[in-house]
Amino acid sequence: MPRDTANHVAFFDHVARSGCKLALTELVLFSHWITPVGAAKRFDTYFFICRTSGASSGQCDGIETVALEWVQPRQALASAQRGERTFLLPTQENLKLLAQSENCADAIRTAQHRSILPITPRRVVIGNSVTFTIEPSCN
Repeated sequence: MPRDTANHVAFFDHVARSGCKLALTELVLFSHWITPVGAAKRFDTYFFICRTSGASSGQCDGIETVALEWVQPRQALASAQRGERTFLLPTQENLKLLAQSENCADAIRTAQHRSILPITPRRVVIGNSVTFTIEPSCN
C-alpha cells in the first residue's frame, strides 16, 4: 500500500523533532525470520526485545500495525488457542519463546545467550492441507 509521502515524516526526523533519545544499545536480538521461498512477498526480518518503563505507550500506523495491546505472552497464546485471535507464524513462535521466561529480565538474558539463526519456514502440502515446517537455516 503506497504511503502518503506529502504527510510522511521519516522516523529519525520525528525522533529528532520530538527530543526523544533512542536507547538502541538496549535492544537485544530475539529472532530472525525469512519468508519461505516462493512466497509472493519475501521478507528478511529481525525481531528485538528490550525493557521499557511502565509509562511507555505505542502508536499504530494503521497500515503495518492496526491494534495495540500490552498482554503477557502466555495470555496471548491462550486467547489464540481459544480462537479469539490469530497470529502470523513468526509472532506465534516468538510468543512461545517469550512464554518460556518468567519475566522481562529472564527473556532478555535468555535471548542474549541463545544462538539466533535465521528461520525460514518451508511450505508443505499434504493432500488438500497446507502447513509449514520450521527449520533454522545453516547459512
